[in-house]
Amino acid sequence: MDNENTKLPKAKNITWEWPVKLYISNSLDLEFQNSRSLKTLSYYDIVKPEKSHLQNFFFSNILLFKGYKEALIFFEGSPQTQITNTDIIIIIEEKNFLGKNKELIPLSQFAKLWTKRTEAGGLYFIHSDLKIPEWYDGFMTELSQNKGVVEAIEASDAEILQSYISPNLNTKTKLSDYLTKIGKRTGSPSFPRNEKFKINIPGFGSKTMHSRELSAFIKKNSSNFSYDLEGELANSITDISYSVNNVNAELESAKLIEVVPEDKGEYQTKPSGPRYLRASVYNKKDKSFANKYLLPQTSYQLWVNIGYKDISHGWTIADQKIEVEKIFEDKKLKKINIDLVISFKNSKELHRKSITLPREGESSIAKIDFTTSTKKAILEAKIGAYYKGKKIHEVLYRIPVGQSNNSSFQNGPELKTSVILKNLDNLSQQSLFSASITIEKNGKKNSLTTFQKRKSENLTYTNSLKVIIDRIKELIERGALMNNPAALEDPDNITLFIQLANNGYLLYQQFLKEIKLDGPLQLLSNREEYIPIDFAYTLKPPTRDASLCTHAKEALEKGKCCGCLKTQDEEYNTICPFGFWGLSQVIERHQFPKDLNKEGSDFILRFEPDDSRPSIDILKKMMYASTERVDAAVPGSYDKMKNTLNHKAHETPVEIKSWIDWENTIPVTDPDTLILIVHVENDDIAAVDALEIASGDFLPMTHFDERYLNTNNYKSQPPFVILIGCETVNTNAYLFDTVSFIIRKGAAMVLSNFTKITGEAATVIVSELVEILRSEAGKSKRFGEIVLRLRQRLLAKGMMMALTLLAHGDADWKIKIAK
Repeated sequence: MDNENTKLPKAKNITWEWPVKLYISNSLDLEFQNSRSLKTLSYYDIVKPEKSHLQNFFFSNILLFKGYKEALIFFEGSPQTQITNTDIIIIIEEKNFLGKNKELIPLSQFAKLWTKRTEAGGLYFIHSDLKIPEWYDGFMTELSQNKGVVEAIEASDAEILQSYISPNLNTKTKLSDYLTKIGKRTGSPSFPRNEKFKINIPGFGSKTMHSRELSAFIKKNSSNFSYDLEGELANSITDISYSVNNVNAELESAKLIEVVPEDKGEYQTKPSGPRYLRASVYNKKDKSFANKYLLPQTSYQLWVNIGYKDISHGWTIADQKIEVEKIFEDKKLKKINIDLVISFKNSKELHRKSITLPREGESSIAKIDFTTSTKKAILEAKIGAYYKGKKIHEVLYRIPVGQSNNSSFQNGPELKTSVILKNLDNLSQQSLFSASITIEKNGKKNSLTTFQKRKSENLTYTNSLKVIIDRIKELIERGALMNNPAALEDPDNITLFIQLANNGYLLYQQFLKEIKLDGPLQLLSNREEYIPIDFAYTLKPPTRDASLCTHAKEALEKGKCCGCLKTQDEEYNTICPFGFWGLSQVIERHQFPKDLNKEGSDFILRFEPDDSRPSIDILKKMMYASTERVDAAVPGSYDKMKNTLNHKAHETPVEIKSWIDWENTIPVTDPDTLILIVHVENDDIAAVDALEIASGDFLPMTHFDERYLNTNNYKSQPPFVILIGCETVNTNAYLFDTVSFIIRKGAAMVLSNFTKITGEAATVIVSELVEILRSEAGKSKRFGEIVLRLRQRLLAKGMMMALTLLAHGDADWKIKIAK
């Protein structure tokens, strides 16, 4: 064997990127971390599978090994070898390696096998007298000067012992080739037109341009770019690359899906280890990562990604893992896009980035430029992660500016979880949410953030909102307390619609900044007020003499707007029920107080269903109770509802007459559906709301816990709860109401109302819901869709109390109705 090049077939899948994705073997990991002289840190990202697992898929541009034996263990040391795609394999060896192993090792056989397995464009055995990180630093410097891999290795301080090279390897690994791909990508019809990019190309100055402008600029000028200015252009391409990839993850050239082998067994669907949101701060000037604190009045980059517990690149690891592995239970998924919304304390600007997370391995990196304050302070950055429009995780990154004596930072920066969604097993198959809104109260300050279609902004939260809230609540309550349901087009109902639509239009314009919804909405809140976003009215506000759409009743019965309003004049003169969010979209609500049992957590979102409970059975075993007050206005209302339940039930429902009876019966019957029509009033002794059933039998809401929900003892599933009554949800203390309490105690879903309604109306709601559900017997329906249909059908009959209904919990729960 000699040191001449051996040709390989033309490589079909060279997916060269910049910064280069580098895999280093375990023995090199510490060497790279300890090296202080590296000048090319911004030219590459280290990618590594979890060290404790050998059964992984991951992608890299370069596989770098310290010795042939390490490569042999990597490729051949396990019955199920690494599932890897790479562009070039480099093995650093002793100088006399070939002579010592001339007759012992069939290198050519292994080289062809390994390059074929990884679809690599080449494999090198080289020797250098330099330490490996120092040699690699020089090699990256050569690459930054627009040399391909072949030229860069030849120009580096290394002796080539043996090489196996594809004819297209060198041209496909040049910076200029990668830059051409960026130009094509940003000029593609599928790439968003309105994305803006800040670029700084040596000789061309600093510019801000849109996607198509960037594409045209690269096409016109790239041949004149200078690659030999001490890495200035390479650094600029690094910045451009991250910006472009963060728009929609990664370049078309990185065909991750195509290079994943066919599923050869169960192991591909299993995670290689827990992954976490991670953050670090990079000093671009001295190319170092912040360790304990930041310097005042200094420019930095905040780096954010998802990866393992790896402290290279100065990563600070979140205190709780992000449950992304469960999303990949869907075997069809090879990678996903995670959207990030990042905001710095005392800044109104929101930074929206997107990262790509493969089935296994680490995500791409989001980078945000910022400058520290002139004085000592604590830098705080809130980082929210979204998948399919839903917020699934939020963390708070904190690091001192200037040396700090604060004991909290003895071990460096901190990254604490504030929001986490559990049980994401079926999230990949859940609805794509149109928007996610987070409402927060921190001290005396109010804030509201919306995330929609990969864009985010701060929304105005003012004291005047309370006026709108109270007015809408008063209007709804007035309609819900009407003695008898009237026809939908009754003059009183039309007046109510006009008033609600005008106030809903104010809510939509002034508070929600005309967010456009074309699908479900997720609302997260830790505020004490009820925010009536259901009544945001998206059409033009109706005039005082406006009429109801002539197709309204038919449209509500069908559950679909007829779309007959074509002009603005028609919108002003016509009321369309589908102009209200709450009558046209699924709204998923989560509201939780500060969880004192979780250090650093504001609220924890328990997302159901999980893999063991993909759907929830309802109406198979029902248990119900009611206050006797339901018959006060219309005698016989309770018996009418009772007859409906008995007639529509799969098994005879269990009727309860006291709270003691309820507590004793529920563990025996193990019901899937709990129905409560209650009167709610303040308990003078307990000083909290209390629920009345029967006559004068009150239970403080704080006692309506696992004992009364059976959530610690159920055999198959947590319960579905229908809780209807007078002020069941206290809109003046929204977080601490009964619904929030029982959701936290384990109920899967809760249907409730938020204003006073009559006893008759309460029984009608229950009866109508059971009728709707029974009409879908044997089918699986999403909870949010059922509640939306209930609102629409009740309203079609002129029952204005439909507007008081709220769905709490995961709207994507699939409920299976017993036959």
